[in-house]
Amino acid sequence: MTKRKKAMTAVGVCLSVLTLGTSIYSLTDGFKNFSPNDIANEVIGENVEIVPVEGIKFVKVTQIDEGTAYTKKINYTLDPVDSTEEFNFSLAWVEEESASFEPGFSANTDMSQYLTYEADTVNKTLTFHCLKPFGRQATFMMQAQTNIAIRASLKIDYVRKVLKATGVNFSDMLANGKNFTATPVSAVYSIGSKGVKAGDTKTIETSFSSNDNSNYTYDKMFTSLYDVNTTGNFTYQSNTYTTSDEVLAKMKTAVNDYITSIPSFDGAKTFSSDEFKELLTYKRTFHVSDYYEPTYAYSNEYQTFLTNYANAVSKGAGYVVSVKYQDEFFRKVIPIEDASAYLNTITIGGDIEF
Repeated sequence: MTKRKKAMTAVGVCLSVLTLGTSIYSLTDGFKNFSPNDIANEVIGENVEIVPVEGIKFVKVTQIDEGTAYTKKINYTLDPVDSTEEFNFSLAWVEEESASFEPGFSANTDMSQYLTYEADTVNKTLTFHCLKPFGRQATFMMQAQTNIAIRASLKIDYVRKVLKATGVNFSDMLANGKNFTATPVSAVYSIGSKGVKAGDTKTIETSFSSNDNSNYTYDKMFTSLYDVNTTGNFTYQSNTYTTSDEVLAKMKTAVNDYITSIPSFDGAKTFSSDEFKELLTYKRTFHVSDYYEPTYAYSNEYQTFLTNYANAVSKGAGYVVSVKYQDEFFRKVIPIEDASAYLNTITIGGDIEF
């Protein structure tokens, strides 16, 4: 005889006795590969999972596409196989709360709107119909009428599906008067009773990458500084140094600290071309021929750095902003805007005679 059952109210939840079957088959794929059926941006049954808790030996699993719902038919066996036992069947939401369940999806929700089943005791099949996504775990139980200790159970979950992936929107480049932001975009999930939603923890880090190309290391963004041609010194960031190597080392540190301080989530700091140029500028003493009084000249690495850096970016090297958000990693190589006009030549009209 075939018994057709709709969803019923909760019954006992003790899930320990195992006598109906001789083994357990762990079904972890669940109700998968539903035909797309879009309801409120959620795909019906895209990832439903049925897991045996006890007692049913699954001997055949059939997936059936019904167009408006999704059905899974499961065969079971009894021991002894010729048993004429009658059974009570129930399908109910679990009473206990869980952080995995959707807020507001209560145990009093109308089951028939989400899950139904049919029990065919002649052919020993259980057929489950998923009508739409649900946000709480359900429990199916079959129980011998003559001995309620003889029973078997299934847990039924709707596993959350990512409808829209996590992302990060980055600013285009470091540009004068503008900040550089990384704006996380949260993933969008279907409802579900199982599956962890990624949290909102986020980290950001900026560092230089050569992209495994020895021609585009950070040091290669700079050239050797002009040296003094006689006894003299250098001034950089209001400090005095005796060698160009000292100045270059300080310059590399200052430039790196400045660039890595700009990218952020909140855009609190803006990039200044003037400040950046100042970090690449130093003063040195030198002597003009036939004169013994030292003359001071300002020199800078600004144009050299930006030219070398643009070449590096074209090869995938340069400063990289790395963001970790919702357990995903995102990165972007940062171009730097060249906002200055450079002096190429000086031309004087001609000689002067008096």
